[in-house]
Amino acid sequence: MEYCYASGVVSGVSYVGGVAGINYYDGTVQNCAALCPSVNASVSDIGRVVGSNDSGTVNDCFGFMFMYLSDVTSLHSEVGRSVDSGQYHTQVWWQSGSHDGPSFSFGASAWKWDSTLNLPVL
Repeated sequence: MEYCYASGVVSGVSYVGGVAGINYYDGTVQNCAALCPSVNASVSDIGRVVGSNDSGTVNDCFGFMFMYLSDVTSLHSEVGRSVDSGQYHTQVWWQSGSHDGPSFSFGASAWKWDSTLNLPVL
């Protein structure tokens, strides 16, 4: 999974993450951002970006620094760097190589900048 973001509330039972529930052995999650206000798991395995990373690869991912996690005792996967809304609401943060943001490209790619939402859209 790559070049994605989620911005809504995420809820589940187990293996609950802002972008992915579980990332297995040969899986890769990269250039993704979990901008969710909260991630809620009723049983176990919760994370800002990935609920459980089981020997998979996670690169250049970000999680909203003020995200509420419902059960920090079962925090299984704390991958990804922190980002605040002041950063992710600017186009320059999303562009390749700028301000340690994900490598989203605008123009020739499917992603376009929505100046009303201040977020990339497809």
